[in-house]
Amino acid sequence: MQAHEQELINKVSELNEEHKQQNRELQRKEKALAEGAALFVLTKKSAGDLGGQGKMISARDRRKAVELVTEAVAVGTRAIEACKCVGIAFSSYLKWRDCPEDEDQRPKREFAANLRALSSEERQAVYERYCQPDVCDLSVRQAFYALLNKGEYLASESTVYRVLRRFKVNARRDGVRPAIKQYKPTSYEATGTNQVWRWDITYLRDAEHSTRLYYAFAVIDIYSRYMVHYDVFEAETAQNAVRFLSEAMDKHYIYVRFVWFCIGQWGDYESR
Repeated sequence: MQAHEQELINKVSELNEEHKQQNRELQRKEKALAEGAALFVLTKKSAGDLGGQGKMISARDRRKAVELVTEAVAVGTRAIEACKCVGIAFSSYLKWRDCPEDEDQRPKREFAANLRALSSEERQAVYERYCQPDVCDLSVRQAFYALLNKGEYLASESTVYRVLRRFKVNARRDGVRPAIKQYKPTSYEATGTNQVWRWDITYLRDAEHSTRLYYAFAVIDIYSRYMVHYDVFEAETAQNAVRFLSEAMDKHYIYVRFVWFCIGQWGDYESR
């Protein structure tokens, strides 16, 4: 009998605990639902981001933000979440709530004058000196060091840049050469072998004499990527170039007649 009663007591205790757990879960969900609804309403009422790091907020906007957050907290919203929704820090909300009439003092702040800053007369002197004929065609950096070599120092290089930028003469100071029209290089297309060749010369340094150079001539076929011919010469001359190309053409039975010019004298060559 006692065992049966103890079993009933345990079952009742478990049911009570389960009921309490369900009530806590229901309260949590109701609170979360109420908070979500309050945040949704707060989003509609707020004008967006009222805060932001370094942003100046007027006293009117501060009072409005405090009012919106306080209303949301009154219906069960957490203050931190309400502040996030409005766009202000929680610390700002506490400060504005305690001192609603305080305004941002930054516009009223007085900054001390920079004792090393140039006066208007000194800036004018820098501008006039760097526009003199002896340095006006030089870049700012070149003009600065040219004057420094003469013993003239008016301001640091960065300050000179700022002064000339203020006078709008800091763009292109050096003499501007006329633009040279650039032509697109001629391109060739090969549909078979021995239609288009490409050749180049590479410098080879002597292993025993570091000042002596040899010249490796090479020509390839751009269609097959095959090295048509190569040779090494002791000098990079037009005669060697003609000899090299003629040997390459003779090797592949290509007949061509061309005229070459080297150091004031003309030459004529016809491949066999």
